[in-house]
Amino acid sequence: MKLVIRKFIATLLLSATISTLAQEAEINAELAQSCQTLVAEEQLSFDFSRQQRELVPQSLPANAEVGNLQFKRLPIFNPHDPKENNWLFLGFNRLHVETKEQTLSQQLLIQPGDPYQPRLIEESERLLRKNTYLYDAQVFPHRICGNAVDLWVLTRDVWTLTPGISLGRAGGVNTSGLSLSDSNLMGWGKRVGVARRDGVDRKGWQIEYRDPNVLGSRWTLDLLYADNDDGRLEKYSLQRPFYALDTRWRFGLNVLQDERVDKLYERGDSVSEFRTTENQYQISGGYSPGLERGKTIRYGLGFEWYESQYEPEPGEVVPDPFPENRTVNQLWFSHEVIKERFAKTNNLNQIYRTEDINLGPQWRLKLGWADEAWGSDRDRLLYDLNYENAWQISGTDLLLYELELNGGWDTEQDASDDIQLDTRLRYYHESDPNSGTFAELSLGYIRNPAGREQLLLGGEENLRGYPLRYQHGDRRFLLTLEKRYYSQKHWWRLFRSGAAVFLDVGRAWFPGESGGDATGVLSNVGFGLRFASSRAETRRILHVDVAFPLRRPDDVDSVQILFKGKQEF
Repeated sequence: MKLVIRKFIATLLLSATISTLAQEAEINAELAQSCQTLVAEEQLSFDFSRQQRELVPQSLPANAEVGNLQFKRLPIFNPHDPKENNWLFLGFNRLHVETKEQTLSQQLLIQPGDPYQPRLIEESERLLRKNTYLYDAQVFPHRICGNAVDLWVLTRDVWTLTPGISLGRAGGVNTSGLSLSDSNLMGWGKRVGVARRDGVDRKGWQIEYRDPNVLGSRWTLDLLYADNDDGRLEKYSLQRPFYALDTRWRFGLNVLQDERVDKLYERGDSVSEFRTTENQYQISGGYSPGLERGKTIRYGLGFEWYESQYEPEPGEVVPDPFPENRTVNQLWFSHEVIKERFAKTNNLNQIYRTEDINLGPQWRLKLGWADEAWGSDRDRLLYDLNYENAWQISGTDLLLYELELNGGWDTEQDASDDIQLDTRLRYYHESDPNSGTFAELSLGYIRNPAGREQLLLGGEENLRGYPLRYQHGDRRFLLTLEKRYYSQKHWWRLFRSGAAVFLDVGRAWFPGESGGDATGVLSNVGFGLRFASSRAETRRILHVDVAFPLRRPDDVDSVQILFKGKQEF
C-alpha cells in the first residue's frame, strides 16, 4: 500500500513539474515573439565611432528598466576586412588578451534591473572611453522585451603591451627614452610600466603601477618610483574618487617625495642650479548631494603637510637671491560645481577619434589656512581656483576657456605669496570634415614664486622657431594660429595622419626689461605633419614641425626642426 501511495505522489510531482516547465516554455516563447530587436549583432560595425545610436526609441515603455547587458568586444584588427585579414594582423589579435567583461562591467553606472536612464548610459560610455586601452566604446539599446531593455556594450580594444623607443627634438635639444608598459594587464585594466628617459632636465629609470578598480571596487591605487641622476621621485595614492556626476562621497590619501636639481635659464642656457627636496602628505574627503537639475555640487575637506628645502648644488652657480625653505601645513575646504552638457566630437585634439567635451561651466575653489601652531613657518591664507567652460557658437565653431589661479597671502609680510596664473582660450572652426582652423591664446603670470620658478618660452613651449627655453620672465603670452588638415588615408591600417601650417607669436619678460636680441615679441611661421596610432593604446600624437623665425638674433638658427609627442593635435 505504501509503495502505491509513493508511486502516486511521484506521478503527481512529475506531472506538476512537466506542466510548470511547459508553461514557462510557453511564456518564454510568447515573450520572444513579443520582443522587438533594435540592433542585431550582424548590424554592429567594426568602425562604429561615427555611427549615431538612438538611446530613446519610440517603442520605449514608460516603466522601462535595464535588462541584460550584451558585451561585444571587438579585437584590434578587423578579421572581416580583406586589408586586415592577414597573418600579421590576425597574429596580433591572437596574442592580445581582450578586455574582460568584468573589467568593463564594474565601470558601468547601470546594471540589470535598474530604471532605464539614457543619461547614465551616456555617462557610462564616457567612463569607458577614458580608458586608453579602448579605441572607442558605445552603450545603446539592443532589444525590448516587455519593459526590459537589453543593452549592447560595444567596445574595441587597442594593443597595450608597448615596448617604446621615443626620440624627440625641440628648441635644438634632443630627448630620448626606452619603455615597456601594459595599460591593460591580462585584460583586467591594470597598468604596469618601466621606462628609461633621457630628458632636458634629467635622466633615469621609472617604474609605475596603477589599479583603477581595486578588487573590483571604485577605489584606485597609484604607485610611482623614479631613480634619476639628480635625485628620486616617489608618489603613492589611494583614493575613492567622485567617479561619476552622481557620486555622493570621496576619500583620498596621497604621498609625494621628490628630490631633484632645478635650473634657471637665460637665452636657452642654464645659468644657475640648486637642489630641491619636496615632501607632501595629504588626507582628504568629500561629499556631494549628487546630480540635481543637471548640476553637480561637491564639497571637500582635507589636511596637507608640505615641506620644501633648497640647497646649493656643489660646483654650480647658485641663484641670487637664493630660495627660502618653506613649511606649509594647511587645513583646506573646497567647493566644486559641474554643469552637465556633454557632447561628442572628433578631430579636436585627436585624429578621427571620439572625444567628449563638456559645453557647460565647471569650477573648483579650494581655500586653506596654514598656521604656525600646526608647524607652518608662518600663517598663510591659500587659494586655488580652476575654471573651465566651452561654447558651441555654431555647428562648426567651438570656443573653450580654461583658468588656473593659485597662491596665498602671507599675514606676516602682509603681501601676496607664490601666485601663479595660467589662462588659455582656444577656438576651433571646422571648414569641412577634413580641415579646420585653430587659434589659441595663452597667458601666464607668476609673483614671488617659492622656488624661483620661471615662465619660459621657446621651442619646447610651442614658440617653435626658437631654441629651448629661449626667453624667461614672470609673465608670458603666446598666440598660435593654425590651418589644419586631416587625411582620410589609413596608413598601412596602423596610423592616422594630419598636417598643419602655423604662425606663433609670443614673449616672456620681466617688467621694465631693457631691449636686446632675446627680448621683445618673437614670431615664427612653419608647417608640420601629425601621426597618431589607430591600434596602440597611446593617445599621444607625433609632431614633426619645421619652423622659420621671423626675427632672428645671432644665436638662433634660420630653421628649427622639431620632433615631439603631444596629447593634442
